[in-house]
Amino acid sequence: MDGTGNPRATKRIEGLDLTASRMVWEADREEIRRRIAEGEGTMPAFGDKLSPRELDTLVGYVLEIAGPPDAG
Repeated sequence: MDGTGNPRATKRIEGLDLTASRMVWEADREEIRRRIAEGEGTMPAFGDKLSPRELDTLVGYVLEIAGPPDAG
């Protein structure tokens, strides 16, 4: 719910914690959208389950919950 991912999975697979993801820090909307639509690793694809508008809304939500990267 908060974008940090499943703790068991994030320890094994790098990049699952959205709050620590370079693509999120760089606000790479296209890459985030692609990953949601096509899936990656253990994450299933949602491109056939969500409309283009829903995908765009979800990208915005991902960027919102992740917030800015830690400065420290």
